[in-house]
Amino acid sequence: MPRLQGTALASRVPRDRLRTIVLAVLLYAVIAALWILFSDRAVESLLRDPDSLAIANTLKGLFFVSVTSLLLLYLLVRFAAEQAAPARHAKENKPRQGWLARGALYLGLALLGGIFLLAGALGIKHGRDSYREAAGRQLQSIAQLKVGQLEDWLDERYGDARLAGASPTFNKLAEQWRHGGNPAIGGQLAARLEAFRATYRYSDVLICDTKGDILLRADSGSGHALTDALRETLLRSLAGNEVLTTGFSIMETPGPAHMHLDFVAPLLMAGEQRRPEAAIVLRANVEASIHSRLQNWPVPSKSAEIILFQREGEHVRHLNRLRHKTGMMYEEQFPLTQRQRLTAQALAPGYKPGALIEGIDYRNVPVMGAAQPVTGTSWWLLAKIDRDEIFGAAHRDALWIAFTGLLAWLVSATLAIMLLQRRELQHSRRRQHEQAEQLNALKLLSEIAYGSADVIFAKDRQGRFTLYNRAACAYVGKTEDEIIGQDDTAVYPPEQAARVRAHDLRVMEENRVMSMEDTFDTLAGTRTFLAIKGPLHDEDGKVVGMYGIARDITERKTNEEILRRSNEELQRFNRAMIGRELEMIRLKREVNELATALGQQPRYELSAMDDTDAAPDKQQDRQP
Repeated sequence: MPRLQGTALASRVPRDRLRTIVLAVLLYAVIAALWILFSDRAVESLLRDPDSLAIANTLKGLFFVSVTSLLLLYLLVRFAAEQAAPARHAKENKPRQGWLARGALYLGLALLGGIFLLAGALGIKHGRDSYREAAGRQLQSIAQLKVGQLEDWLDERYGDARLAGASPTFNKLAEQWRHGGNPAIGGQLAARLEAFRATYRYSDVLICDTKGDILLRADSGSGHALTDALRETLLRSLAGNEVLTTGFSIMETPGPAHMHLDFVAPLLMAGEQRRPEAAIVLRANVEASIHSRLQNWPVPSKSAEIILFQREGEHVRHLNRLRHKTGMMYEEQFPLTQRQRLTAQALAPGYKPGALIEGIDYRNVPVMGAAQPVTGTSWWLLAKIDRDEIFGAAHRDALWIAFTGLLAWLVSATLAIMLLQRRELQHSRRRQHEQAEQLNALKLLSEIAYGSADVIFAKDRQGRFTLYNRAACAYVGKTEDEIIGQDDTAVYPPEQAARVRAHDLRVMEENRVMSMEDTFDTLAGTRTFLAIKGPLHDEDGKVVGMYGIARDITERKTNEEILRRSNEELQRFNRAMIGRELEMIRLKREVNELATALGQQPRYELSAMDDTDAAPDKQQDRQP
């Protein structure tokens, strides 16, 4: 029964309309199938982030629903309009604006949707790239800033060590204490060491011998012991007579446990050439000096962090406390084979210091960062921040871009449908007014052309005049009837006519507006004209002739020539007068010089001239 009803219903539908419906349904089926097959792949090729993919898939579904809803709306509105329109209107307009107009609308809406979708995707990608580049620049700048601070701190510590090692007081007292063992001298040296420690804010200051034993320490009561690393550094410093530093070391006692760096400088009396027999050790509390500075991020951030690390064999070790992990510093380490870690990528061959890298951190959280080596050490510094914090604003921008693009497409599509309906309803009215408008336009053009004081003319492709206004006729002394249908030889001498024809052909061949300035023989004598010429087109855009508007500029050219000659005369006069004045000044100066040579007063007062001449030199001397 439903099949019979469907057949009967289809038999009542006109064949051309039924064909349009079938084409629309097939077009919808093809577009829907292609959308399902290729849209997911296209989105995945543009976006890699899971959050962005989820947002894009949601927007993709909304876009498809919007397209289909608008197409359904258009079909319903179109059906209602056709039912309400008179039969004559449908018969006259449908063959020309039926399925072709609707097909053009469908195609236009699809292309417009694709353009908005592509623009939105490019906008989202551009936004993400902008945030990525900004984050890269910020991370690189912060890494360079922190490395500079760390290098400055190390330079200051090395300078303190060199100052202490070269101090005559320390060297002299240490020499006396080492040979005599006088308790008074030992107390005096310990007091000086304590004063140095307190002044330069070290946790301890020691004096050790060549065996690595402590001879004396500051009165701080720190109780720091010598480590094997410090003994080895001490011996190398004495052997090479140079300032050295140990690696990071953890001190458990006295508590609380902390990390420090030791700077070792040999002690040697001034002027002695023998090998140093003692060294001074400056012990710096790293946590109180370096790490507090490293964790001070220049801008507000919830996840940003500075990590100081170094390579130890096939492992990477973190050297400072971690912001997002409690516990003692210097405990975090992992093998270099974990290439997803930012610190492992920074130590990989081929990494360019300061380049943006992406991966995970010690929390296994996706992050982005930039690493820089610390000059003179095996340390590296990494400035990193979570990807979610970097792209959080980008995700919000993506939603706004997608929403704005979708809204713009919906508004554009709705306006397109409304304009199409309006065009169909006003089509017959426009046709009725076309001829009247053309007649009014021709009448207005004729009044402008024949009432203008400028020469206005038009020609066909063969150069024959089709328009020649009253002003043009006055210059040649002929009527319009005598010129219409003739070429330029009926107006100008052969040489001038050939020149005008060549320019007209160029205007039509190049299909663009051009200007021409030339001189012609007229009833008023030789006159100069400035002509603006352009091509004339038919309904298909084909060039069928050219037009021109020429203005008599003879008087202006004459005035320009008079002005030019006047300027030249004035310039020659100015040069002659200035030359005469300069010659007189020179002669007066010679008379003054002769009078001075004869012991007489100068006859001419030229001090003002001398000041004027010297002023440029003085100004030049004052210039940097």
